[in-house]
Amino acid sequence: YSQNDSLYVGILGSFIRRIYYHIGKHLKESKTDLIKGSYIFKFCGFQWNSKLMEFRPLQKLLDSSKEKIDMMISQHNKLVPIKDLVAIIGKFMYAGLAISEISVLLSPLKDLMRYYHKKYNQDEIWYKKFKVDSYLCDHLLYLKKYLDKNHIVPILYRKWDVEIVTDVSNKLCGSYDSNGYPISVVLPEYLCEASSTLREVYGIFIALQQRISMLKGKRVRVLVDNLGSTTVVMRNGSKVYEMNQIIYNIIRLCVDNNIKIWVRWLRRDTEAITFADDLSKCTEVNRWVFDKNVLFYIIKTLKLPDITLDLLGDHKNRICERYFSRFFDGHSLGYNWMRFNYEYFLKQICYLNPPFRGDYLHMAVLQMINKQISGSVLLPKWPSASWYNMVLQYASVIVEIPNGSLLFESPAYMTLRMTKRWDILLCHFIFPENVKKRYFRYNIDTFFMTSIASF
Repeated sequence: YSQNDSLYVGILGSFIRRIYYHIGKHLKESKTDLIKGSYIFKFCGFQWNSKLMEFRPLQKLLDSSKEKIDMMISQHNKLVPIKDLVAIIGKFMYAGLAISEISVLLSPLKDLMRYYHKKYNQDEIWYKKFKVDSYLCDHLLYLKKYLDKNHIVPILYRKWDVEIVTDVSNKLCGSYDSNGYPISVVLPEYLCEASSTLREVYGIFIALQQRISMLKGKRVRVLVDNLGSTTVVMRNGSKVYEMNQIIYNIIRLCVDNNIKIWVRWLRRDTEAITFADDLSKCTEVNRWVFDKNVLFYIIKTLKLPDITLDLLGDHKNRICERYFSRFFDGHSLGYNWMRFNYEYFLKQICYLNPPFRGDYLHMAVLQMINKQISGSVLLPKWPSASWYNMVLQYASVIVEIPNGSLLFESPAYMTLRMTKRWDILLCHFIFPENVKKRYFRYNIDTFFMTSIASF
């Protein structure tokens, strides 16, 4: 609403109207004088201020929560009933109706209760006691301080200081903020095979952690294209321990640096996620591995020069020793081959297996032609694409592979290609020689290649 004041006014007016008609008429005059024109009223254990657009837990709820904490801390190294711990969690959970972070900050206490629920049955747990250790006391003090500083909550955020779009592949965390600052970080190996929700939650943490100096004291909205990650961060956390630890670290990072965070789900068809989504797809090169045996067979049969440089690969799927990666991985010659001058590719025979996205393919073909890069490029057969005629004009050898999607090794990649049943073109560019153009068709069933045309 920060870009349209009329929308803000409409929302504000609608809120006041709902207060009057749907809340005010149910309240007793002893509870509020809303009907007489006051903008402060009490409802459901909270105090609402329609002028400042804020609400907060009632003071008696705050006082009783602090009293419970003080009583628990005073029993340090002593045995106390487990039900006293449940009472503290209950108090804070009710306050959490106003303070969304409370539920996640209670994770250490919830973990402790899960442990005792496994240890004792439902009947005997209420009569058992546990020892109050130093870790619990320290965390209770932290919760008490947090409640003192953060119990007043805005009803509506009109403006956000920073917006961040994040996306995560199985190799990389990518994010882009409203200040124009992109960040990409290699995903830890133990998370590469994790669920998409876990990876997206980790991506949120990295996006905040890498910008922490510029986010302190600000209101930050994070946009992600994974609905599950939005839910677990903004509500009650996750029952999956590893994921909940990352969520807990996100909230602690924000609380300790006075950051108000709001995570929102963003549909993939929204333009705002274009950068992160493209970054994700352009780095998942291990999903775009074309059958090497077929590639080398075609090169050998047509007596094409051997490949000396892979333009888009990684340390595992490269087809030659020298390669470029999307991001620097410690083994590659560099990242983003399009950044390099044409002189770098002189006397090189390159190979490019790009992501099949129209924008990237158009840029890749232009780069090959403008920089006169000799080598082979895998392309989908899209006659209506903007780059298609350029390929027919400049490629010296074209091998058409019907149903070529079947030759991609990764199941995740093949699923998309097999659904589309795309034909594949292996295009070989030779610069600066003006050679006779040849067109072939490769049969993936018989492994036989037929010459179609020469021109």
